[in-house]
Amino acid sequence: MERYLRWLREVLRGPDADRALAAERAIMRSAIASARDDELEREQRRIAKRADTIAIGERTEDAGGPFLAALPELLAHMLVIGASGAGKSYLLLLLAMAAYAAGLPLVVIDPKAEFAELLLDRLLPAFLARLPPSEAQRALASIRVVDPFGRDALPPMNPLVRDPSIPIEVQALDVASCFDATVDAGSGVRMETILDWVLRLVIEVGGSFITVRRALEEPPVLEGLVRQSRVRDVVSYFLNRWPNEPASSKLALLARIDRLLALPSSRLSLGADACVDFDAALSGGITVVNVGNAPAGLTELSAFWSTFVFTRLVRAVYRRPATGAGTRHAITLIDEWQTCLTRPFASSMEDVLARSRSRRCAFWLCNQQKAQVEKVSGSLWDIVAAQTAIHVLFRASIEDARAMRHVLPVSGRMRRPSPPPWAHAPAASPYLTASEEIEARVSRVAQLPRQHAYWWDRRKSHAAVPLRTATLDLPDPRRVPAALRAAVARGAVARPASDLARALDAEMRRLDQLARYGAGAPAAPGAGGTTAPPKARKKHKGPGGLPW
Repeated sequence: MERYLRWLREVLRGPDADRALAAERAIMRSAIASARDDELEREQRRIAKRADTIAIGERTEDAGGPFLAALPELLAHMLVIGASGAGKSYLLLLLAMAAYAAGLPLVVIDPKAEFAELLLDRLLPAFLARLPPSEAQRALASIRVVDPFGRDALPPMNPLVRDPSIPIEVQALDVASCFDATVDAGSGVRMETILDWVLRLVIEVGGSFITVRRALEEPPVLEGLVRQSRVRDVVSYFLNRWPNEPASSKLALLARIDRLLALPSSRLSLGADACVDFDAALSGGITVVNVGNAPAGLTELSAFWSTFVFTRLVRAVYRRPATGAGTRHAITLIDEWQTCLTRPFASSMEDVLARSRSRRCAFWLCNQQKAQVEKVSGSLWDIVAAQTAIHVLFRASIEDARAMRHVLPVSGRMRRPSPPPWAHAPAASPYLTASEEIEARVSRVAQLPRQHAYWWDRRKSHAAVPLRTATLDLPDPRRVPAALRAAVARGAVARPASDLARALDAEMRRLDQLARYGAGAPAAPGAGGTTAPPKARKKHKGPGGLPW
């Protein structure tokens, strides 16, 4: 009789050994999940007692409840990915305002303008309006707005102003790499060589891209500049190799520079006599780089400004103490971060992130798709994913969800769907296995509601946290004085366009004098020299055929 009952039980419910093993697995899975949940709860209770707590959102699974983070734990490299409209910007706005309110230096690079406009139009004016007048004035002095497509005020952004902290050759290479980002098909080897040497010359003797263009167009201007150079290699290049450079490459390079200088605002910013100090940007205050307002058809200018700012920031990071001693943490937040990478930095991104971490600089990187990064480099995504400590996954495609599968948690309590009636035998366990649960979550990522995400900190032992990010309350701009909003939108480094126009006119007069008199040009008015034209010099051919 007992044998018969055992046989009937196995027919109806499966072998006793298999059922016992499945029960043990379920008990162990539940115990492990409970231990993880207990650890998360203990951590949340600990964070709640701190004074620097930030409410990230609400947990959406298990017991629920608020999800909190301590600000020092956020001072690490972060990677945020998700489709447009999924809620990435609002989460980063929340974190950015928390960092700014805590007095941490913050740099924001926005190639789409939406993030920067929300900061400058809504959040920062409302924050400053709550401060006492004296504190508000100090805060205004620490707001730097870099908008090269503005109208009334523009930042001085001449990349050829001599940077004494790096060699001229390195500065010229950085500017050439940024310039190459504006060229869809690449500039070619000959054009790169020509541009590199002309940039070295102009950086040494002074000038801007306006000077570069005039040097390519007018031989007397180039002669006058070369005569001012004190670098033997530069003079040797222009005396011996310059005449043999293809004229077609010079003309093609000139056409690309014309595109860079197509907008009046670009000519004014690039023709300034100074450049925004990015070492100061990493020392305090907030710097908002808004490069998303380029007119249609000139979007390559956004790529130039993004790469130029990122390049200068990385150089400023490298100049910080290697141990970070005595320096405050600084945060650089970049939306669509892959657009900021030049080829040298794309190939050394792992080194950039590692060195910036030791120098107390955190990069918060945000983008929509993995494919955007793969256009820059096939291995770049894996490098950045390995170097970032915090990963946040919003609604994304199945392919991107698979790339971020390490973020997805395994709870061990996700129930298996009911089998169809025609199934031969029930599953061994009512719960999905770890691999099955991951696949189920991957398929659900594409349908995540707005503001829903997975938050994973690789430094913590508990699994990723499914959450709904906190709702950001955007203040009504009409409740903030218009003068304060205008002051925030302008920032402390922008100059009136009329001032930059006068500086550009002075440079053009200097170049006109070089074109007329060569190296014997008189000093510009106000520079301590006479304005009387010298006697005309008889020109002759020098080495290499250059007029000398």
